[in-house]
Amino acid sequence: MRRRRGGDGGATMVRPSNGVESSLRGQTRQSGDRHHQRQPPQPTHSATATASDGEQVRRSYDDHAWLALFVTALLYFIATRSGQSRGVLSSLARPYDVAATKITLHNDKSNEAEEMMRATFYIAKSHGYLNETDSLYFESRRRLEVILSSPFDSHEGEGCKSQKQVPFFSRLASTTYVHDEDLGRGYLLIADVGRSGRIWRWEEGGGPITIGRSLHQERSGCRSGLWVENCPENLFGRTQSQEDVSMNHEGHGTCRNLAARSPIPLLGSASLAVELTRHAEKSSIGKNLIVAEWGERRIARVEGETGARTPLVTMVPTADFKSWRRLLRPNHVAFSPFGDLFFTDNYDLENHVSFNVTASTKLAAVYRLKESVNVAPISAQQSREAHGWHGTTGKEPSGDENIDILFQTGGDIEGMALSADHSTLFILVTDQLSERTIYDLQLSSEDGDEGETMISNRPTVFYSSPRSSCRTNFGERGSHVGSKLAVDENGSIYFVDCPNEVTILSANGTKIASLQLNEKATPTSVGFGEDGYIYITTSNQLMRLRSRIGGAKLPTNLVPPFSKKRDDKTRRDKRDKQ
Repeated sequence: MRRRRGGDGGATMVRPSNGVESSLRGQTRQSGDRHHQRQPPQPTHSATATASDGEQVRRSYDDHAWLALFVTALLYFIATRSGQSRGVLSSLARPYDVAATKITLHNDKSNEAEEMMRATFYIAKSHGYLNETDSLYFESRRRLEVILSSPFDSHEGEGCKSQKQVPFFSRLASTTYVHDEDLGRGYLLIADVGRSGRIWRWEEGGGPITIGRSLHQERSGCRSGLWVENCPENLFGRTQSQEDVSMNHEGHGTCRNLAARSPIPLLGSASLAVELTRHAEKSSIGKNLIVAEWGERRIARVEGETGARTPLVTMVPTADFKSWRRLLRPNHVAFSPFGDLFFTDNYDLENHVSFNVTASTKLAAVYRLKESVNVAPISAQQSREAHGWHGTTGKEPSGDENIDILFQTGGDIEGMALSADHSTLFILVTDQLSERTIYDLQLSSEDGDEGETMISNRPTVFYSSPRSSCRTNFGERGSHVGSKLAVDENGSIYFVDCPNEVTILSANGTKIASLQLNEKATPTSVGFGEDGYIYITTSNQLMRLRSRIGGAKLPTNLVPPFSKKRDDKTRRDKRDKQ
């Protein structure tokens, strides 16, 4: 460092200015000063205190800003969802309308009914209200709730409501649950049989966020127009000016004109099922979807890889087994553990083409397509041509020898499901007097090889319910539409007994309880999801009820491997031996 003589002749050190010091830092220091590093000047005490106070204020603001945002969001959430609830805590519940709050018991001999219902549903601790000892009330957040609701279609509106809103549901018919391994969760598919049909999708996210309704498939039952005059256009997304309502001379829709219109055609998808996949973890895991198509008068398989629609069933044997006929109204589909497809068809003798006229003579039958999982898929290019096929390959002039009749009856088949132990096929039949009967068809595989389902005896009456037992009269047009029977993992049977009631039977056929909806809600289907809910549909609503147990499960280890020798006569004769 430079030194200069002070006024007293002594040696003094002069501190360079900040600019000089900064320039000196970039220069090579002399060797004598290398070990004498000088520290930068320290701020005064008052400056340090001012900076520290400001930093503390900023940190305090950052720590509490999230709280202000959270409180604001919570208040908005409560304000927008408090219309259907009471109190602050109850307003945090999901804002779904409640369709039923209790279940009525029918077994008075013991506590069996109450114990069974408490083990099945989430029942409130209190026994009931007032003197209603025969009813059990659901917990407040586990009641039957309406999660989707559409305006009525044109001919089913209450008053003139359907003239103001365009519906997205026409007539719901069934549901099926699909588990997606890639997503790690499942979703519900809903079949709509009205007009050309749609398959809707309902799902919830992996957390508290609901994804909700989306369109899974358009024109799910009528595409080609080969088997009907034309495929009607669906209403969702159209405006009222596009002839959705009749107009009077002033341009306004009238209830009189609306009531005079013909009923909507039922040409959509009536039933759905996920095709069994060999050695899958769950029976609901599968890429292919089975669809009963009313407008195409067939049962098709939508290939998950290509989207092609492979026809599985087009022709079935007549009641006398002398000829084959085209399917008319394939209503229900279900798989056996061995890859066989059970399906039903409701038809009449006097009119084989009308979907809206009730014939004087009704017939219905349960059929089986043996090893349907072995039907070879077709290409996407062939899919369009397949609408006109009379067989499953386009080369067969008549029926498929792998199809046989398991059960025939008068009236309409309204539901079908396997028992929990897979030994019985339950069939729900409604005759012309509107009396409901459940038949059980015993199945066995003891005498057959792997991949075989044997019929051990004739069907018998499992349960019968006369029309007089219902408070509400039958008679809704198209009441045969929908899958109205399901079985849970304990063997209990759920079926639509009366027009606004779901009845629960024990595994031995004893009537345990009933779930009654309001008079305007007529269930069209009942089924289980793998998300802990029982799903019930009406023509224009999807409802769900929280349950402790799920639906009956199918094993997948018995599904036969794919084989091109599906028509092996020796094996077919062996398995058909009664």
